[in-house]
This record gives sequence, C-alpha cells and structure tokens, in this order.
Amino acid sequence: MKKSYVIMMVMLLVSAVGFTGCSDDDEGGVSSSALLGRWQSTYEYAYEVEGGETIPLEDGPYMDEEMTFYDDGTMYWYDQNETDGVYCDWRVSGNKLYLTDYEDGESYTDEYVIESLSSDELVVSYTERDGDYMLYDRTTYRRVE
Repeated sequence: MKKSYVIMMVMLLVSAVGFTGCSDDDEGGVSSSALLGRWQSTYEYAYEVEGGETIPLEDGPYMDEEMTFYDDGTMYWYDQNETDGVYCDWRVSGNKLYLTDYEDGESYTDEYVIESLSSDELVVSYTERDGDYMLYDRTTYRRVE
C-alpha cells in the first residue's frame, strides 16, 4: 500500500500514453499554459477505504513536494523525503491532468482531476480503486515560479 501511495504521488501531478507535447484544451477546460512553472505543495487531504472502513491518511499542511511543468510536455516531481526526483510526460484534457511515467520499458498513466487552478494556486485530486479498496488524495500547491 505504501508503495502504491508513493507511486501515485510520484506520478502526481504524478500521466498520457506516448504524449510528448501539450496544447490548450478547446472544450473550455484548463489551459495547459496555466500549469507551466514550479509549484510547491502546501496542504494534503488523503484517506483510504478498505473493507468498508475509512482510514484517514493526511489532513494538514504538507510542504514536502514540488513539481515543475515544462512547455515540452515534461514534468519534474520531487519529494524532499525521497532521494531522486522523477520526470514524466504530462497533458491536460478538460479538467483532467494525465501523467505518464516510464519504468523498465513500461509506461504508467494516471489521471488526476484539476479541481481548481488560478495564477498562484493549484488543487488536484487522485482516486484509485481496486475492488473494495479506494484511495483518495487531494493536494493543494502554490506557484513559486
């Protein structure tokens, strides 16, 4: 479970198969260009549900994570508690953020919901489901560059 949670966070904002660029969405969604730059996490709310039981994971200030979106469709994610950061590809469609990570010749794509985006704040959420298990994570970021 811990590994799954770490992988989810790594791919945060943490996924699109074979995508190498980005463009603005034509359907009134989030503009890809609005994400460009460096973002620092400020708050995290997360819980999991297993066997019908809700287990709180996080609910408070969270300053350990940083991500930088580049206009070439790549993103760099770094957690102060990890030794290495991770590069992945990203794209936006509507209010969805897709992050694709490549490991051992395989690609892994995750979908995040952009709940809100302003010039200085980004809120994204992620939901993972597997049978009677569910993980929900919502992280708030502030723009630092």
